[in-house]
Order: sequence, then C-alpha cells, then structure tokens
Amino acid sequence: LLANSGLTDAGKTFTGWTVNGTLYQPGSTVVLTGKSTAYATWKATDFSAASEKFALTLGTGTFTYNAKSQIPAIRVTRAGKELTADTDYTISYSNTNTAAGRGASNTINAGTVTVTVTGKGGYSGTLTDTYQIARAELNVRWLTAKDRVYDGSNTVQLNTDEARLEGIFADAAGKQDDVVL
Repeated sequence: LLANSGLTDAGKTFTGWTVNGTLYQPGSTVVLTGKSTAYATWKATDFSAASEKFALTLGTGTFTYNAKSQIPAIRVTRAGKELTADTDYTISYSNTNTAAGRGASNTINAGTVTVTVTGKGGYSGTLTDTYQIARAELNVRWLTAKDRVYDGSNTVQLNTDEARLEGIFADAAGKQDDVVL
C-alpha cells in the first residue's frame, strides 16, 4: 500500500491503511484476495509532536492593571501555517493572583497569566505560554507632616486634611474602580 502520498484530513495524522479490519502501516506490502477495500486511517495530531513544529506565540506589549481584561494577540501555527481558534483549538487563561481569596480574575488582575491552547477537531494535546500584568501604581498626594519643635524623636503627626490616594481599588466584594480618596 502507498505511504500517505500527501493525503490530508483537517490536521489529522495519517496512521496507515485498514484492510478487512487490520491496520497496516504506510508502505506495508499486503496481498489482497478477492474483493477488498482499503480505508485511510487517521488520528488527531498532538500539539506535543516535535516533528509537526507546533508553536504558540503571544503578541508583545506591556500590561498594567487597569480593572479591565487584557489579552495579547494569540497565534498558533503548525509548520508556519496558522491554525484557527475555536476550530482547531480552544483558549483558556489562569492567573497566579487569587486576589484576597476571591479567585483569579484571569486576564484582569496583576500577576502571571498562563495561556493554554487545547487541541480540537483534528488536533489534541495542549500548548502553554505566559504573560505578565503588572501592578498599578497607588499614589499618595498632599500628605504632609505637621509643624513641631524638634524634640529628639523621629516621629511626627501627619496632616491628612488634604491627603489623597489615587489609583485603582477593589472593595471587599471584588468590585474594582478607579478612584481618588
């Protein structure tokens, strides 16, 4: 029987020919008697197959927490040919930051986000990569020390009348907002 001879089936890997219920490897010699039909046999191609040259590439850029979902461009290729999301693979996200026990806000909270693509259709297995969402700045403005006569100590009272905290805050329920306090 012929090797795969360039046969394709939506990303699947050709595994051989099935003749009368027996699987023969590509290029095997088979003696056929009577009427026989050979069927091409396929299996899902695993993303971990080094010979298939799969790659997961995340777009470049920097992300800083802003209370909104932040996701880089995602590209999955097989030997340089781009695969199609939701047809050839699905995408999921997880984040190392579990923000005060509320669970990870996957692509929102600061931390390391892991992107996992899982094969679908003619593909199986997973590929992973990571990106960072940096913490946002919290600015303290107009906080001053009250005037006093030096008494040898290194403590002072603070004048908080005009002090402001500026940045993104989350309440106890996890609701986030950009506020000035």
